Amino acid sequence: MVGSLLRTMQLEPFFLGFDDSFNKLMGLRNDLNKHISSYPPYNIRKFSDNEFELQFAIAGFDKRDVKVMVNNGKLTVSGTMSDIENDGVEYLHKGIATRSFTSTFALGEHVEVQDAEVDNGLLKVRVKKLVPKHLQPKEINIK
Repeated sequence: MVGSLLRTMQLEPFFLGFDDSFNKLMGLRNDLNKHISSYPPYNIRKFSDNEFELQFAIAGFDKRDVKVMVNNGKLTVSGTMSDIENDGVEYLHKGIATRSFTSTFALGEHVEVQDAEVDNGLLKVRVKKLVPKHLQPKEINIK
């Protein structure tokens, strides 16, 4: 599969040893496509090439109703509203969504979740790429 794709792109001679990486990436993409949802709405803010913040609009959710998990290179944010449906109140209009949700994002190599907080109805998840020193660019002196 990879060879035919690379031949189609006419890049095969320049990509050596990438078959496993490409197959892993395609498998991850297929897995993540199962969890694509527009709820809750979210933003991804970029502060630098290595620092990002995901913001999820979770009005009505308490921080105890939301989980942020990192497992096997994936960030999963999920929420289940407490028993608001059984509050015994009649609603004339109910426009604030209270359904459960799960959103999953692939994390690149060396990407770590720094922290998460709820502020004014937004869940903010800070993510940072921590590139090890031995992988950072360096100039080689010519003798």
